[in-house]
Amino acid sequence: MKKHLLTILSAAVISSIAAFAQCYPEGKTAEDMIREDLELAGNNHLNYRYTDLSDTKAPWGYRPFYISHYGRHGSRSDWQGEAWYRVEETLAAAQAQGILSEQGEKALECVRLMCERSEGMREMLTPTGAREHAGIAERMYKRFPRVFRGRRTVDAKSSTVQRCIVSMGSFTTSLAARNPKLKFDILTGQTYMDYIAHTSGYKTATKGASKMLSNYKKSLPRDTTAFFAVMFSDTTAARELITDAYHFESDMLQSATYCGCFDVENELYKCLPFQVVYDYWSIKNHSLYLEHNNSAEFGDRRMPISRRLVNDIITKADAAVAGSDRAADLRFGHDYPLMALSGYLDLEGVGGRYAFDEIDANWFGSIYICMASNLQIVFYRNRRNDVLVKCLWNEKEVGINGLEPVKGPYYRWSDVRDYWTNRFPEDQFPEIDGSQEGAAPGMPTK
Repeated sequence: MKKHLLTILSAAVISSIAAFAQCYPEGKTAEDMIREDLELAGNNHLNYRYTDLSDTKAPWGYRPFYISHYGRHGSRSDWQGEAWYRVEETLAAAQAQGILSEQGEKALECVRLMCERSEGMREMLTPTGAREHAGIAERMYKRFPRVFRGRRTVDAKSSTVQRCIVSMGSFTTSLAARNPKLKFDILTGQTYMDYIAHTSGYKTATKGASKMLSNYKKSLPRDTTAFFAVMFSDTTAARELITDAYHFESDMLQSATYCGCFDVENELYKCLPFQVVYDYWSIKNHSLYLEHNNSAEFGDRRMPISRRLVNDIITKADAAVAGSDRAADLRFGHDYPLMALSGYLDLEGVGGRYAFDEIDANWFGSIYICMASNLQIVFYRNRRNDVLVKCLWNEKEVGINGLEPVKGPYYRWSDVRDYWTNRFPEDQFPEIDGSQEGAAPGMPTK
């Protein structure tokens, strides 16, 4: 009987953890999800989304006392020549010629609003991004009120980039509004960039990825005929006006992924054939995962670049476990370091190891690494000072691949600490010299 009960409990734990790791609802694929909601083609440009949150009850006697956090900045404008300005210029010229369709007119209104709201704000946080972080902080406080009770300290460090600094400000202001007694240590500076935004060496680590991605892109050719038929009432005149149809369509796709960042109703996906939208998502999805996550091809070289960040997490957690007054350590950075961190920590689903042809079936950037995506490691202890942890990815419980939980998503901190400390030992995975590399696309330069 006892053996039978243990079997049932083990099955329940496995089933529960499997649910945490699921990328797609049962029976659905990425294509299904994007067909139902075209906004999900936005990948790492999608504005933050969360669903009703629930917590697996902690083992009896354990209470939360500390949170270690890393958050990507919230929704932002683009970090390069904004595609929607080029689209607006082209569509305005087509409007002047009287060759825009009804849908083309709606697209023009859409990009004009994007141009207005992004003027002078390249690379900067949008109001949407500020609200995202304020909301995450509010939910964290309400979910773990015991952590923030009384005159405890919250330490916050940020990348030197404006979108991260303002995200930090929005997050900490939201916490302070709920408990004015909290004390905050808030800083940014190059010394913190060395772990918050460290990506040096990623190109060397993933050498060969660009060729794989180029070949994949070539296998997904595009025909702009259907796109032009939707956008223009006179496609012949439109092609005389637009000599590079491929890149015009690419600018439309890029612009479509940013509408949510500006709270603009998205009329752009309606102009584009579904297969074009899906292929665009897939190319980006492969690129994000292959170059910055735990791929079968490059993961053992790419993941150790996160060692500095992991060491910071462990060192500060040890201090909190030892009895400091620290309620939380908050870090505000970027998507590439956060993706790599998920693989280093071996988080189920988001940090899983997949080969190139397995990526889209198992890893969905729109869910995992949207704007304001975040990791929260929540620490619990009982009266005997035994410490458990659970991980939340985008506020949802997630398991750790290489470890056996105590219950559901709860793991013994000593096990987690040992696993993360020894996962990529420096003598086997030395730091790659990235001094000759430029910054990763969209990342700050020193």
